[in-house]
Amino acid sequence: MPMTEICIIRHGETDWNAQFRIQGRSDIPLNETGRRQASITAGHLESESWDIIYSSPLRRALETARTISKAVGVKTITTEADLLESDFGVAEGMTIDERKIKYPDRNLIPGAEKLDEIKSRAVDIITRISERHAGKRIIIVSHACFIMEVLGAFSSGKIDGRKTKLKNLSMTLLTRGEDWDIPWYNRSAMEMETAATSQ
Repeated sequence: MPMTEICIIRHGETDWNAQFRIQGRSDIPLNETGRRQASITAGHLESESWDIIYSSPLRRALETARTISKAVGVKTITTEADLLESDFGVAEGMTIDERKIKYPDRNLIPGAEKLDEIKSRAVDIITRISERHAGKRIIIVSHACFIMEVLGAFSSGKIDGRKTKLKNLSMTLLTRGEDWDIPWYNRSAMEMETAATSQ
């Protein structure tokens, strides 16, 4: 089987991120910091060759994907509803601390998507995209909870995704040859460039 590479990227910062508010499916746009993060990440990725870009349809992800698309020269962005962030039900708009006090168990939030449901959705869409574009280099722009479930599922439990605090515009490399592998995860463009220049 040809090697397929998928770079999964969390969207840039929004005002709700800065306020530690739960966004879920709420369609919050990038703020100035988020747009700057997207530009830095796009600049890092433009030196490499990419074939396909997918994005969640929410504005914060799609705006991030559009900035990257211009830099890497991939004109078409395919949106997939299965790349959406988790639905947090009645907790959307709460701060993280408010949610933890009112609903200590994430799975008991009224109207919210269960963690195992997110995991199943993530595994399904990532597998379908990899099979659709075998041997290609793919960028996917999505959301924290989605990517956290990807980390746990595709590392065979070696990475505890649910305890990983993903940075805005962090990148995770997922590969599929004979088996799935995650060579690295939760890295920002600035961190990677600093590491490269220090070698």
